[in-house]
Amino acid sequence: MSTPSRPCTLANSTTQTRPTMSRSIFRVAMCLIIAGLVSVSAARAQGLASEIVESAAQLDSAQRSQVDGFVQSLVTTLTTSDDDQAIAGARRSLIAEFSKNPKEPFLRAYSNAIVNQVVAQRGLESDRNPVNRLNTLIVLNEVYSPMAAGPIATVLSSNSPADRYWAGRAANNLATRKIAGNPVLAKEESTTLDQALAQAIAHESQHAVRAQMLKALASLTNAGNAKLFMDAISTTVPRHLEDPALPMQTEMDTFLKVIQELIRNAQGTNKPQIDVLRSVARTSWRFYELTATLLRDHSQTLPPNTATDLTKMLRNCDTTLRWSVKEIEPKLEKDFPAVIDNEAASGQWALVLVRSANWLDMLTKPPLNFASDNLDIKKP
Repeated sequence: MSTPSRPCTLANSTTQTRPTMSRSIFRVAMCLIIAGLVSVSAARAQGLASEIVESAAQLDSAQRSQVDGFVQSLVTTLTTSDDDQAIAGARRSLIAEFSKNPKEPFLRAYSNAIVNQVVAQRGLESDRNPVNRLNTLIVLNEVYSPMAAGPIATVLSSNSPADRYWAGRAANNLATRKIAGNPVLAKEESTTLDQALAQAIAHESQHAVRAQMLKALASLTNAGNAKLFMDAISTTVPRHLEDPALPMQTEMDTFLKVIQELIRNAQGTNKPQIDVLRSVARTSWRFYELTATLLRDHSQTLPPNTATDLTKMLRNCDTTLRWSVKEIEPKLEKDFPAVIDNEAASGQWALVLVRSANWLDMLTKPPLNFASDNLDIKKP
């Protein structure tokens, strides 16, 4: 059925839902908060001198020595102590320096010193006490050092969901940080993280953890590695099929973030590569089929916020599917299935699924030739 083309505009998510942490993450987090209330020693509470922290000039050898000594003492406690109160005190003291109006020279030196000591003390090794390791990860959430990319990436495959959660947060923080207007991470460090995140997302069973990883991967995604993100987020489709009540907000927000960047770039001469466009089309159809199926089968029992976000994701995927297929093969536009605005507004989910079947027919025939097995929403 032919339909006039329409502008490629995407609906923004406005639903605010709080990620549901696993019980183990919540329990450990509460223990950390309680332990963090214990006062630390006067020397540590005082921290480093303001002339070091706020110095606009490169730190001299004496100042670097003070920074290194301060960090070494605290990271040793953080990573090796068996006293939970001492560990929490070390964590608080290390983090406190980031809130003292630090300038670029200090941020670099201090962050690098922390990462160097964490690595030297084997602070993230799997044989460490879980409390030590988790507090260390919380500190790494604050650093401005590209050297943190490797250690954080290794924890994304940890057996502990709490570790993976904080590693995902740390990855996102690192991906979005800048010093003097420049990203902290260069291409090499970004590649280390995005590859590890994509692999971790594909195997992650905890929704709250997966959400942090998706945010991080989206922050690292550009036109050059968008296929990696699309393939990774597509692996979450069967997770939602198995548990219809799972929130969709993070998937929608990160998907739109990457799509909007691709569309902006496509306005000039930076048209996405065919393999990226095919990955967008595949991911768009899979979420189209998923959301329509969930709304048809569970619309009466879904949490209101989830139902709203599923509908928004469905509308957006209708738009992104049209955009990507048109970019791949413009001649197909005249045969596109009709838009689903009216059906989505009136809850005619069975009819939406008919349109989805029409899209599937187009995708699996020449000239697109997608493998039907590769589109199956029951598979990652």
